[in-house]
Amino acid sequence: MATPPMSSRKTLVLLAVLLSPVVLRAAETAPLQLSVVPDLALHPRNTKIEGLCLSAWGENPFRGVALGFVNGASGESVGLGYGLLNYSQRFSGASLGWVNVNAEFFVGWQAGFVNVSRGEFTGLQSGWFNYARVCRGVQFGFVNYAESLHGVQIGLANVAMNNAWFEEFPRQWAKGFALVNWSF
Repeated sequence: MATPPMSSRKTLVLLAVLLSPVVLRAAETAPLQLSVVPDLALHPRNTKIEGLCLSAWGENPFRGVALGFVNGASGESVGLGYGLLNYSQRFSGASLGWVNVNAEFFVGWQAGFVNVSRGEFTGLQSGWFNYARVCRGVQFGFVNYAESLHGVQIGLANVAMNNAWFEEFPRQWAKGFALVNWSF
């Protein structure tokens, strides 16, 4: 077999170099994830799923729907998480489960028994206990707590640490915030 002339080899090398990012990029996303645990799954945990995640315990960034007992979303994710426990880093969409935990920012709706947003939260938290470091929107539950509230809390106990009425908290409890609290 004859070797291709030098210009043909250069062309092949150039094409391989130019097309390699396309091939690498295609390997970083997948339309479906099936997962027992993050390390026993169809795709590695750093693969972005653009479609459906079905998991006993999954932990992929996704754009779509994650259904499972435990849905973890590393990095930035968009869509619907539905399970017993949903945890995310940066999430936009709806997180529906018994417990929902977010690390950096959440935009959308958290609905569950316990909802925790350790970063910025924008939207609606509805549950028995809602916590947000920064809440921009509505907290609706039995107990609502925000370190910084820019919105409304509706529930039996509502605490917004940036509300002037709570400057003496916990030594002194402000009266009249059993049903509704607000701060803008």
